[in-house]
Amino acid sequence: MSLLPNSIKNEGLVYKKLPSPETSESLFKLHTLAAFIGPRGSGKTNAVVLLAKRYLDDGSINRIFIISPTYDSNRIFDLLHPDPGDVFKNIQTCIADLSFILEKIQEMVSEYNKAKAYNKIYDKWVRFEEGRGPPLKLQEYNLVEKYDFKPMERLPRPSPLLIIDDMSHSDLYTPSKKNPFINLCLRHRHLFKVGLSIFMLVQNFKSGVPKVLRQNIQQFFLWPTHDMTQLESMYEEFANLCSKEEFISMFKKCTSERHNFMTIDLNASEPLLRFRKNFDSILLPQNELSEEEIQEIAEEVKGAKSRKRKK
Repeated sequence: MSLLPNSIKNEGLVYKKLPSPETSESLFKLHTLAAFIGPRGSGKTNAVVLLAKRYLDDGSINRIFIISPTYDSNRIFDLLHPDPGDVFKNIQTCIADLSFILEKIQEMVSEYNKAKAYNKIYDKWVRFEEGRGPPLKLQEYNLVEKYDFKPMERLPRPSPLLIIDDMSHSDLYTPSKKNPFINLCLRHRHLFKVGLSIFMLVQNFKSGVPKVLRQNIQQFFLWPTHDMTQLESMYEEFANLCSKEEFISMFKKCTSERHNFMTIDLNASEPLLRFRKNFDSILLPQNELSEEEIQEIAEEVKGAKSRKRKK
């Protein structure tokens, strides 16, 4: 194979990336889009709170916003201790509420940047007072004097999480290019240069989350379904990761017990970490069903599709 003269080599470029929240090795990388998909009572909310609480405890997430018309009946959310002003319950005003949440995040970022910039000047003043650095410029000195020569509270870098529950048939999931939520999901990692993670809880895989969003989701958490066409739809989304037999095998293994679920991490640091039972049990794609069992499931899927066409 010959090379063109003065051609461009396909090589990685070195540049300064924006920092991302630090997470422990057992957690998913931030910032992320995650979908929790399963029928009512399957355990979705419990799993969301478990994961969000772990991020809070680790300091990876430091503020949580919730949009849910059923918030008051899901008292498990209280374990996350959200500020009452960060919880939105009116399904009719969800688009306006989303804009308000973005304004709050922007305020967080402004306060963080202001404190960071001031404390940099304050540290410079301390070094000068101790004879370890140059004097301040007049404008810098006036600023430190304004705050009585005291540092501002050193705020953590903003790392917000938005949880959206029971909103499948709201304006948030309208598959329109003008939908601000879809636009937010497409740029969530770069929001105000700090990023935003989003957890979506829905009951149906295909109709619960529009395809344009599913194509950008990094983690799927899947609970058992009695609708076999849903299982077929799930496999179609992940066909490039494993064979249908392997997917069926892993899905059955993960969801055979009550409240258990299958995790698919499309942003895993290693391919071996893509599939898990719940959050912690790593699975390897391998066919654990007999040919008879696979054929039986295939017939169920085929029958479900046939019944759907007749309707």
